Amino acid sequence: GNGSTSRGREERYTLWFDPTEDFHQYSILWTRKNIIFYVDHVPIREITRSEAMGGDYPSKPMSLYATIWDASSWATDGGKYPVKYEFEPFVSEFTDFVLE
Repeated sequence: GNGSTSRGREERYTLWFDPTEDFHQYSILWTRKNIIFYVDHVPIREITRSEAMGGDYPSKPMSLYATIWDASSWATDGGKYPVKYEFEPFVSEFTDFVLE
């Protein structure tokens, strides 16, 4: 399987803090049995593999692709969450990769 190709892959989660106020650690634990997404070591989503999923569970190697969105309507909920360009430049740092 290559995950679902019949539905969108983007998902939005409301965090319990304002992620723009400080640096945070975002991590993913991906095994053959499940995928767990973490924010600051707190699990926020878990996908457990099951036969009912069919080919929806990813079986190809994971890769990291990062980009900064252009604040289009879909990303800002129709402008409800405006981008604060006065805080630019926007910087991302990726460290501590563990691949097994």
